[in-house]
Amino acid sequence: MGQKEKLIRQYFALKHKFDMNENCVNPCPAEPTEKDIRSMQKEFKVMDLEYKISCVETALRNQSIRLERENYFATEEGKLAKENAENEKSNIWAQHKNLLIELENWLNNEIRYLFGNNWLCNVNTGYRSVHIAIGMKNIHPEKSGGVFEFGHSFDITYDKDSFYKPGVRFEMNYGCMGAFDLFEDTYRSEYLEGQGKFANNKKLLKDLFDKIEDIENRNNELEKKMREIEKWLENPTNNK
Repeated sequence: MGQKEKLIRQYFALKHKFDMNENCVNPCPAEPTEKDIRSMQKEFKVMDLEYKISCVETALRNQSIRLERENYFATEEGKLAKENAENEKSNIWAQHKNLLIELENWLNNEIRYLFGNNWLCNVNTGYRSVHIAIGMKNIHPEKSGGVFEFGHSFDITYDKDSFYKPGVRFEMNYGCMGAFDLFEDTYRSEYLEGQGKFANNKKLLKDLFDKIEDIENRNNELEKKMREIEKWLENPTNNK
């Protein structure tokens, strides 16, 4: 028996086992026919057959983990454990949202104290990053839509060890809102004045930076817990 034939027979045996575990209607035969062997010897190189076997072996390992997981979660113990894990995930998401609300409420109070009640901010997070948009409240949302007056905000970005550069980045992007009437348009001039005051208020910026760092550290702990839960849900019998 040549090398190719051995590999072909090994492939058929593994594929048959996988299909039987999946209760396939038309499973791969456990043994190839002479016609199968001749056809595959002609079609595939040794390295191709080795790759096909490797793929099936990987599929079998994943299948074994999945079937063990499904069988465990079908038991009373598994059902309860899964329910507890899903509840913990929901709790972590709630804590994450509360951290954003905490930061947003704190900063809204700060900017309204400095600039007035017609200012507000929105906070969003990304991977190891926080994005804050600050602007004047839209007084005619039914006409123009959006959160901010005349559709403009200046943005604060914090990120740590991002793809862009190592270390911490804490920057402001003020953008451009085009021309406006200097006598008639008081909102845009107030907005521009607010931008400058914010960027020059070093105490507020330091407090904001420290607040973000604290929240990011707490977020990282939550993410760590979430990864542990996801890992356990993927393979509960080996991660008890």
